[in-house]
Amino acid sequence: MSEEKELPTFHSSLSDATKVASVKSTPASTTTTVFSASLFIAEEHSKKGTSREDLCDQVPTLTRASDDEPDLNHPGPARVVSLSRRDDSDTFRGWRRTTFLLTPFTFLLIQGTTLAYLVLRCIYIRASTRKTGNNAYAAWLFLGVECILSLMTLIHAGWTVFLWKPRNRRQLRLVGTEGLPTADVIICCCGEDIDIIMDTVRAACAMSYPLDRFRVILSDDGGSDELQRTADALQKASAPNLIYHRRTKIKGVPHHAKAGNINAALEKSKSFDWGWDGPGEYTAFLDADMIPLPSMLRALFAHLFIDPQLAHAGLPQAYYNVPPGDLLNQDMRIFFDRIELIKDAAGVAWCTGSGYVMRRSVLDEIGGVPTASIAEDVFCSSLILGAGYRCAYVHERLQWGLVPDSFLGHIKQRTRWTLGTLQTTNNLNWWLWGARIRKLTFMQRLSGLTFGITSVLNIAVCLSLIVLPYVLFSGSVLIPVTDSSEIKLLIRITFVNTMAGRFHEILWSMPPGYLGNRRDTQALSWMAPYNAITIIRAALPNYLGGKTAGFQASGSLSDALHERTPAARAPLWRRVTFMLWECSVWIHVVLVGAIAGAVSYSLGRILRKWVVGRYTSGAAGYELLTHVFWPPLTWWVLGLGLWVPILYTFAPPDTPERDKLLERDAAGVARPKPTSTVPAHFTAGWFLEVCYSLSTAYTVGCFFLTFFLDFNGP
Repeated sequence: MSEEKELPTFHSSLSDATKVASVKSTPASTTTTVFSASLFIAEEHSKKGTSREDLCDQVPTLTRASDDEPDLNHPGPARVVSLSRRDDSDTFRGWRRTTFLLTPFTFLLIQGTTLAYLVLRCIYIRASTRKTGNNAYAAWLFLGVECILSLMTLIHAGWTVFLWKPRNRRQLRLVGTEGLPTADVIICCCGEDIDIIMDTVRAACAMSYPLDRFRVILSDDGGSDELQRTADALQKASAPNLIYHRRTKIKGVPHHAKAGNINAALEKSKSFDWGWDGPGEYTAFLDADMIPLPSMLRALFAHLFIDPQLAHAGLPQAYYNVPPGDLLNQDMRIFFDRIELIKDAAGVAWCTGSGYVMRRSVLDEIGGVPTASIAEDVFCSSLILGAGYRCAYVHERLQWGLVPDSFLGHIKQRTRWTLGTLQTTNNLNWWLWGARIRKLTFMQRLSGLTFGITSVLNIAVCLSLIVLPYVLFSGSVLIPVTDSSEIKLLIRITFVNTMAGRFHEILWSMPPGYLGNRRDTQALSWMAPYNAITIIRAALPNYLGGKTAGFQASGSLSDALHERTPAARAPLWRRVTFMLWECSVWIHVVLVGAIAGAVSYSLGRILRKWVVGRYTSGAAGYELLTHVFWPPLTWWVLGLGLWVPILYTFAPPDTPERDKLLERDAAGVARPKPTSTVPAHFTAGWFLEVCYSLSTAYTVGCFFLTFFLDFNGP
């Protein structure tokens, strides 16, 4: 029998009365859980000015025999241990992490060459205008299109610069059974399928946390009697800590959708007669379709437990029904696996909508969940930051949910997010001033402003999609220069910019995957019309067609076409009709047709001049180059993005039924199958990538030709 070893005393700072417990290690013969180093002493983190990194460095590292979760419910006082020095060490390590750190350099190279290109374009247009006296309006319009696309790239990829600020958030767990904080877990629902809701409820009730220390509150805004009966039956059978709640909605009185539902549950938690008096010390939130893993609470609570200034900790949203190829970019891996990590390092972690926990005292301090935006999650975490508290992004996949299983559902979800972000930005005075955000740092203000500007830029992108076919139809030279050396210089700069961009895409896609990165970029163009229309209609008065998008739970959106279920899929003619008119894909058809028509017209016009002898071969090639075939073929790249909804209409992916993606334990608790967490490839996705690579190959070819040909005009 090994000898017990006395370890330092542990002070819990969570309750009003300081609790001191003597902690002893467990003999190795009775468990594989061994605590190394010394336990964290909470008195240290109460000192003002202690950084989060310093706090985490004092947490002991847990030595494990395997990658399995330790025994979180091992008897003893509450204490925090570290499973790894990084919370994403299981998915992002080795050469991938090292090479990813090169992305700031590729980004700066892209922006440097872009700036040089745009400045030279302005200089050359002005010089050509003075020399020839010709009106260069088409060239200026085309330059405007290039500027808009460059600005979108700058904002979309600009986060990479902040990789120079390291992120070292540890993978922590709150272990023990004594002195644990109390918690309310609020599950909001509103009309989702009952089976989906109850899978989330069962998993929440089965989380690895003492039953007498957390309550699961099912807050039903749909007012379903059947759901109430099902929840009551589960509560009586095996989940005594489950509470069903619905609020009373008065007709004519604003009920503020999800934010109002949450606030009603928060208010009701003050008077529940189960477990303890008053609300829990922490409040966790789950969407109705998000199945939590057993360790979710202990993983999130650990970060708040050691840092009294930390008021919010959230998880990425992971999905188990992502269709093969993810043509619509539904899993958002770039956002959750890249952008949120960089924002977290910069102190700008936002609430991501589900799978997060907040200190109840801070939530009450800011007045509950704000109701002035349909993106209540981002608004709420912004107010927490504005009050001077910290927020954390914990990069562990500890919740698994559902993406909308229809194109229309996806569009409604994303446009709601865009409008909600803009509403939040407007309510916070564009992150520039106001009592509610007085303590925001420069980086936190810059982050919010960036997302607000990105929303508005959707309108500019739509304008560029309209202007592009117009300038191609114009027949004017789009790249006016005064001599061939200027053409060669522009092509060479474009080549460097394009190759740096492709290399940056490869680095930036680690570990989300290259195709995921491409889907994310393509969505900037094909989603722009939807986002722009939503923003414009929200700004217009009702008599001019204005309409503000209301909140609708993603899981409650019906799939009338069953477009991803082969056995029940609607006929092609019905899908095409529905997609064209109900989903407004006619916009993309018109834009793609206009671009294709403009390119065909320009190509035919120049070739006709060559056939009749008005152009020599060199002159025809020069006009093609400076008009429709200017690298990197902007119309081709944008057209591929616009092609996504059209391709989806005719070739939707096949997704198995939800039950086939899950496995259940003896108690009926559902978890995603391992095979469900990794989306399969989709031929259509690779088809788009091959087409995209053609523009790169063309740019490379033009670059090499600059060393062998003279580019003289007609």
